Amino acid sequence: IVNDFKNCSKRANRIGFDCLEIHMAHGYLLHEFYSPISNKRKDIYGGNLENRCRLLIEITKEIRKIWPKNKILGARVTGKDWLKNGASIDDCIFLVKKLKKAGLDYVCVSSGGILSKTNMIFKKGYQVHLAKKIKKQTGIITRTTGMITKFNQAEKIINNGSADIVNMARKFINDPTWLINTFKKKKLKINIPNPYKRCF
Repeated sequence: IVNDFKNCSKRANRIGFDCLEIHMAHGYLLHEFYSPISNKRKDIYGGNLENRCRLLIEITKEIRKIWPKNKILGARVTGKDWLKNGASIDDCIFLVKKLKKAGLDYVCVSSGGILSKTNMIFKKGYQVHLAKKIKKQTGIITRTTGMITKFNQAEKIINNGSADIVNMARKFINDPTWLINTFKKKKLKINIPNPYKRCF
């Protein structure tokens, strides 16, 4: 598994990507190792928090060895499982401190996903408080995400120090030119590639 991650990273570098994000959330394999809900192992990769984080840290260290220092390396992590006896924000802080020491440049804080039904309540910016705690406790560059749909909402998150970067996705699916038009309305500087200028 570690070699698969390393080989993928080598290919990403060869292709020319500037940033690599290791996915440790949303119920995928690394989250399954990290979460006490799914990890029932009895060996050195299961049981206590340190053991559940072991594979995630090993993979990060190996990728950092081969990923160029002038390129960005981050991870998407799980702030909490939103389940009784699931991974907590304190668990994530522990993990992120280890990941930072292993050479990560940033983390993107997500949550949930280990089971399809949790006690998560979806509302605007419902994960921002998790990113804020991780940023404060670890000092790593932190990205937040989750139902952030307005420019002013994103601006507030940055200005009050809750996160360093705001991630938006759905907004660009239902309105691909939203950000460009918002910048134009606010008379903010935006660089539009020459071939696309006539579209605006």
